[in-house]
Amino acid sequence: MSSQELKCRSCKKKVVSPVMCMNCNITFHPSCAVQAGYSKDAGIVCCRQEVGTVTRMSASSLSSSDIDAIITQLSDVLQVQFGKFKREMRNEYFEQIATLTWKVTELALQHEVYVKDIAEMKMAVDTSRPENIDLRGKIDNNVGGCHSAQELTIEFHGVEISCFLMWRNLELGVEEEYATVLTVLRLDKKSSKPRPMKVITACSEVVLEVLKRNKRMVKPYRMYNDRTVLQREHLTKLRNEVTEKEAKCEIVVIRHINGQPRIVQSKN
Repeated sequence: MSSQELKCRSCKKKVVSPVMCMNCNITFHPSCAVQAGYSKDAGIVCCRQEVGTVTRMSASSLSSSDIDAIITQLSDVLQVQFGKFKREMRNEYFEQIATLTWKVTELALQHEVYVKDIAEMKMAVDTSRPENIDLRGKIDNNVGGCHSAQELTIEFHGVEISCFLMWRNLELGVEEEYATVLTVLRLDKKSSKPRPMKVITACSEVVLEVLKRNKRMVKPYRMYNDRTVLQREHLTKLRNEVTEKEAKCEIVVIRHINGQPRIVQSKN
């Protein structure tokens, strides 16, 4: 089939100079690809609905109003009470979260906070028995659907950032929440050696309070985020201070036992 006969996946009209998906050869108008949130520079992975594995996007085409809307929407979605989730809507929900999380991360990278180019984002989904996946990703048949989680993994320069999203059974009296903590290295002005600085990128207010009370999370680290997602003014501060564009990730899990939140898991 020649390019004259190709149709745009988005607007369904004929496209003469298509931008093509590097995974399944579906074509777009370049403008339609940008509007859909795909990167025409890096190649387009447009088949995430069919395959659900890898998505690659770029924030270069996003306006400031788009970014504000994305941050607001991500914040709202993350703060939704897990008990309100409908299990039949699970796939659509995580598809939305994947897109929003990726765009917010791209925003940070666009401001040259960590690194400029990213490899890919992968959605780790167990399609066989997702109701039996607990927060640590282990399959436990005894869970009986009391915990359910999906994991989003953003990978760049060999570094993976994992965001856990889950349901919780309030009848158990045990609740868990998560936080994603990025550790960026910046050069100390006195010693000229890299010094770690932690930034909370996504967590609830309860998690944040626990992290603030935990001494190892306070000094010598700076807490730029006081709500749920990385804000633009915090990115500006980081951009001015981070000279060593390296980062690693730490997942902190908070478990509520008898109403008292405590850190039960921390891994690099």
